Amino acid sequence: MDEDQGMPGIHDPEWAKRVAAIEKEFLKADRRRGGGRTDVLAERGRPARRFRTAYIWAIIAFSAVAYAAIAHPWGIEPVPVANAPRPIVAQNADGIPAPSSTGGVSRPPDAPSGGADPFAGSPARGWPTADQGVIMPTATKVGPYSSTQVSAALDLAHRYILLTRADPRVLVDHQLQLLTAMVDPEELSRSGFQTTGPHSALQPTLLAPGSALSASIRVNGTVNAAYRPDAAGRPMLQVTTNLVWAYPLADRPGVITDGGTIAVRHDQMTLDLFPSDPRLRTRLFVESIRGYQFNMDCAYADQGLLGLPRIDDPSRLPAPSGAMPTGNQAYDPHTAIDVGRSCR
Repeated sequence: MDEDQGMPGIHDPEWAKRVAAIEKEFLKADRRRGGGRTDVLAERGRPARRFRTAYIWAIIAFSAVAYAAIAHPWGIEPVPVANAPRPIVAQNADGIPAPSSTGGVSRPPDAPSGGADPFAGSPARGWPTADQGVIMPTATKVGPYSSTQVSAALDLAHRYILLTRADPRVLVDHQLQLLTAMVDPEELSRSGFQTTGPHSALQPTLLAPGSALSASIRVNGTVNAAYRPDAAGRPMLQVTTNLVWAYPLADRPGVITDGGTIAVRHDQMTLDLFPSDPRLRTRLFVESIRGYQFNMDCAYADQGLLGLPRIDDPSRLPAPSGAMPTGNQAYDPHTAIDVGRSCR
């Protein structure tokens, strides 16, 4: 997003025109007061000229401040919608959730009935399930938006986040029309916007053929929202996630389980919402999605799919390139998004 440029400088060409216009108006006023004489101020000497100059610049300064206040009512910095949401679940060196004095998750969800917990021994063991772990900021009045408008926008973003990462209709059945129905049609129609494949702007999580969940998806991280202008100067709410998703996948012949059976996706998603726009208040813009996957099949990832690494994965590099997260680092929301690669 382009940042707000603040108050315009007085040497800007547009302001130079405004200065000339203001001075011209003063000259006209002088003529009216002096019976059409143009030399009245000159005859009265420097004090009158200094007074006129100071008065003009006072008007210019006031106009500049007023212009900035009207054109940029939200300020240069984004305004948070509310206090930070629930903190990230802390964990010790062994990956076991540690007690949090600030209100983290206190008890891991129940293990699946009839089998071992696929999260046992992993950092995700104490994480909440996806339906409970995506905690949105508290809706408050901000800028021109009422708390009701903010609440509706945050609810829209929350539904989209869960739909694109954890809803079986998208995850298993690949019903992408559910996602496109929530995105602004103009964004969908612009050149280069893809909804499917590895370069999809939506980047949904889609299970690869033969892959299946063995338990509920778990998630850890935070979601924040801020009020700010977009590149065109329109006010908007911008929702930004920093979430790590843990997908417990069933073991099956032909897959490598040295790294366990949990596929991990860590991403930062930025969504733009316009609560007061009648055309856009039920739609959103996908500004960006950045992240990495861990313990996944590279050839499937090339197709925009998620699955455990196969023995015959044709796209896996013989050796990873760059700094790769190891062990519990891949599960940590604080791990940098820009990591090395193990895929071609």
